[in-house]
Amino acid sequence: MAPRLARLFAVILHVIYNSKDITGSGIELEWHRPRSNPALRLVFNVRINIQIADTGDGHIEPSLVWEVMEENHGRNRSKYKAPRRESISLFDIASIQRATDSLNLNAFPHAIPDHSVLITLADSSCFLFEAPDIENARKFMRGLRWIEARMTFNIIVGNMDVCSEMLITDGDEHSCIGDLTAEIFQKVTNELVDKAANY
Repeated sequence: MAPRLARLFAVILHVIYNSKDITGSGIELEWHRPRSNPALRLVFNVRINIQIADTGDGHIEPSLVWEVMEENHGRNRSKYKAPRRESISLFDIASIQRATDSLNLNAFPHAIPDHSVLITLADSSCFLFEAPDIENARKFMRGLRWIEARMTFNIIVGNMDVCSEMLITDGDEHSCIGDLTAEIFQKVTNELVDKAANY
């Protein structure tokens, strides 16, 4: 019994440690875009974290956020890198699974399945993130599942203090979000209820 308990405790500490990375400074992964146009670049190095973010249409919700650096051509045909922000609302996630368990891998030809995590949204769209190795892929998957479950529970019971500890707020100049205030917490709660009612 003691070895099982010790192993369970080690796994819990591992998940908590990883969750602090993803809710704080972020973790480095590769984001794979689905293959739709062979001319487009399909794999990007990104730093990903969870933030309370304004989606731009008046909705404030916890999101998995990352920035993509893409090469663009200016008027004089010189190349420059422009950041583009991508995000997934945690409230839209239907499943988080190892990519090896998925049938959708044909859309991601450059992914290493054992190192990858597939996130499927409620609208059936998929996002694939690849970690440097199997262990980091497991940490990302377990940490993200744990954060989503814990945060959703604490939003439902109205525990703003725990949600504040778990999340950083969006520092982008396009957002009006500063600290997790009661007003923002209420908007996040309303967004969760609205999305739950629509699914």
